[in-house]
Amino acid sequence: MARRVMVVDDRAGARRSLRRLLQRSGFRVDEACGPRAVALGLAVAPPDAVVLDAGTRGAGGRSALERIRELGDVPVLVVASRPELLGRVAGPGDADDHLARPFRPAELLDRLEAIIQRPSEGLLPGGRYADGWLELDLRAGRALAGGRPAPVGRAGLRLLAALAARAGDPVPAGLLAAAAWPWAPRGPAARLRIQLACLRAALGPGPGGGSPIATLAGDRYRYTPPNAT
Repeated sequence: MARRVMVVDDRAGARRSLRRLLQRSGFRVDEACGPRAVALGLAVAPPDAVVLDAGTRGAGGRSALERIRELGDVPVLVVASRPELLGRVAGPGDADDHLARPFRPAELLDRLEAIIQRPSEGLLPGGRYADGWLELDLRAGRALAGGRPAPVGRAGLRLLAALAARAGDPVPAGLLAAAAWPWAPRGPAARLRIQLACLRAALGPGPGGGSPIATLAGDRYRYTPPNAT
């Protein structure tokens, strides 16, 4: 199935140029001209990535990025014709990557591929994990718990991969936050607790009842394979 990219720019001509480039490379493309259109697009069908032009009029570029981060966990590539716009719209921890115009089409496509695939980097060997109850495929963006699909989301998948990679061992909260939100690991502590609660709900109880994800003293967490002997 073709991956989808949302192009955010208030200039119809710029959106059209990017759409043609991306479509020639096999992507399906949605377009948005500002924060409201971005919010609607994310609500209807979250894309695999967003290409956001920093020069969107007024505070549109910054507002669009904030809206994206509020509504979902979607990789974002910010592009700009002037370097100062990159800093104004996206700080180092806000976007997944930045690219200044003019750029070669191949460079944009390479950057886009990199942020889409980023969840598998450094989390699990080969991007896969299986223990008889939990199965993860980071490249495919899929998690199975007890043989059924578990809708954990992108951040939840990265978080679960970080726990599974150290199955049976305590994992510090800071390491988990860095895995779940590599662009902004030092967010509010409540963010991790909320994500873990959602993750437990998505996985459901293990074979023996109760969640296999335990909260430990010292702000640490542990995943224990339910089928471990």
